[in-house]
Amino acid sequence: MNRMNKLKIWSWGLVALLLSGIATSCKQHVYDNLAACDRGVYVNIYEQTECDQAPSYPEVKSLHIYTFDEQDKWVSTTVNKDFRLSAEGELFVPVPTHGRYSFVVWANVDDHFELKELNNESTRKDVLLLLKREAKKATALGEHRLYVGTSPRVVVGEKEEFAPHTQVNLREITNRVNVRVIGFEKPEEFAIELHSNNATYIAEGGIFKHEQLSYPTTMEYLPNFKYPNELDLFARFSTLKLETGRSNDLIIRKVDNGEEMFKVDLVGAILLSPNADNINLRCTNDFDVLVRVKKCECPNGYMAIELWINEWLVHSYEVDLGD
Repeated sequence: MNRMNKLKIWSWGLVALLLSGIATSCKQHVYDNLAACDRGVYVNIYEQTECDQAPSYPEVKSLHIYTFDEQDKWVSTTVNKDFRLSAEGELFVPVPTHGRYSFVVWANVDDHFELKELNNESTRKDVLLLLKREAKKATALGEHRLYVGTSPRVVVGEKEEFAPHTQVNLREITNRVNVRVIGFEKPEEFAIELHSNNATYIAEGGIFKHEQLSYPTTMEYLPNFKYPNELDLFARFSTLKLETGRSNDLIIRKVDNGEEMFKVDLVGAILLSPNADNINLRCTNDFDVLVRVKKCECPNGYMAIELWINEWLVHSYEVDLGD
């Protein structure tokens, strides 16, 4: 190999070494211009309730990641519609400079919802998510699942730790509520309703009191478990988070005159039940509700005598059935 070829090889090797140094120098903390290093946080996202033994990774179609600084001022919103949650998966969320940051993640926000627009003066308290509604009737959620979670504060360094790691534990805040009413001779004469003041949320998923909405459903008439020739009244609801103090009213109403035959706050009934410890609202998103009714000498001809939730008797009613 002649001297010229050796010189060329040496020159290209030097260039490669310099380029490699530039690519890795942020990690080695010797970069002359630290401002040019990409700063951000790697965020791992999972779901694990207090009842779960291990994390899980639900399928999500979109992520809205809100970044806040140490004073809880809004920094940015990162939207990702192509990320699969996993134990190893992390999203890199860029930040403008060193400092302490925290993150709020909303998963599966779509056309069912409205998000309040933010500006340079916005803080964590200004983040609002609303379920769309019309004339006090919530939009139909169907099988849609909504999640929210927050991270601890994490430090992005000035001269080191340019890209630390953090985690966000998502909590599902949608519920499936199936209601069956047993005992009507003509179930088509009655309708089931579910109302709740739970359709507006602040950043971390807390409910912002606004107005009580009615959740849509369609009445069904299903064969009775014990007597297949008799029909039970049945309705499926998909709601947002059910929690105490939000007027989560289950109502059975007479169709012809609109009068209430039965009304109960579902969450209140659970919490006051001797079986409350068996229905953990922080871990449960699916509720099977059974109301047993009996004929009586009363305005609408029937009275509720039992309320069951997830196969637990949460309340029984003393009823004078007449002679």
